[in-house]
Amino acid sequence: MKQPVRRMLLVLSRELHKPLFEIMSWPESEILDQIAFNLTQNEEWCIEYEREQILNLPAKERAALAKARMN
Repeated sequence: MKQPVRRMLLVLSRELHKPLFEIMSWPESEILDQIAFNLTQNEEWCIEYEREQILNLPAKERAALAKARMN
């Protein structure tokens, strides 16, 4: 098992208070879904994700979004 994957599984195991062998028995899709859910519960991550999405918008759309937020 690659190091980043092992580290992610260990973190997930700690967050869910479940043994690592149980987490490793889950299908990959369930592991990814749980990781994604945990990220969406992290307020700092959500703010950073939203900021990145805004930065990827074209300049005109960013300006329109900024105007809408100001009102």
